[in-house]
Amino acid sequence: MTSGQQGFSSSTAGLALEKPAKILVVDDEDIIRVLLDEILSEEGYKVYQAEDGREAVALLEKDSFDLIISDMVMPEVSGIEVLQAAFRIDPHYSVIMITGYPSVDTAVKLVSMGAADYITKPFNVDLIKVTVAKVLAMRKLGNTSGENDSGDTFGLIDPVTGAYNLQMFSGLLDNEVSRSQYRTHEMSLLLMEIDKFETYVGKGGAAAGDQLTRTLCKVINERRRPGDVLGRSGSSEFALLLPETGREEAEALGHLIRKGVEWNFTISAGIANFPRDAREPEPVFTTAKSAMEAAKQRGGDTILMPK
Repeated sequence: MTSGQQGFSSSTAGLALEKPAKILVVDDEDIIRVLLDEILSEEGYKVYQAEDGREAVALLEKDSFDLIISDMVMPEVSGIEVLQAAFRIDPHYSVIMITGYPSVDTAVKLVSMGAADYITKPFNVDLIKVTVAKVLAMRKLGNTSGENDSGDTFGLIDPVTGAYNLQMFSGLLDNEVSRSQYRTHEMSLLLMEIDKFETYVGKGGAAAGDQLTRTLCKVINERRRPGDVLGRSGSSEFALLLPETGREEAEALGHLIRKGVEWNFTISAGIANFPRDAREPEPVFTTAKSAMEAAKQRGGDTILMPK
């Protein structure tokens, strides 16, 4: 079934779509479908509903949509199976998953399977609107994850180290800060850079640089927790996202990593904590960056955080 207004509200006009985006909402709970229908219709989208995964797949086989929003856990045909069916029909589909178990692990799993993003229960209405608008804008720009055929988890993995690239990591940082804001949890960001990296590369070439970054990532991966997420944010710079982690815990982990590489090279690191040091994704990153730069100014092999 379908509902939705024609035309656009001011919040979606910036997408500059020629006609209202068609969104398929899939959930076995009536109240969830109706709520999402109301939210999205008010934004000017044309909303279709499927009561379960089986009905969703049937609709996908006879119609096309600009976006699919599907619950992850449903009887018989799950949201993951809906996502897979959508990609069999059109590899470029944009899919947002709904989950009641938000975590960085969940985000990594869903995005690695091709989901453009995810939203959590209980719903944050403003975050739903922003997420939907962002994914539709990315689709319009031809920048959805499913359009990359490079074979490296949809182009979001650094091929040298296996860490997430900056695009992917930035999205995960955005999601984690939003999750922490909504659930009043703290989180920390540990930013690390190899000291005197240019000197090593100047002597040994690009291969030497690659070996150093792989070594650092190996040590990080051996010491990080399962829910921590590693991203490459520069040629010799790496960011570690630490959900539900205080500054002292982040510092302790940083020293474990620093000790793990000191036989080969040294690192400078900076830490920023939400909400103590910053309350938005970009300030969290820039605060950690400033602390890391201060550590470098002190000669490296140091971890600093804001006072």
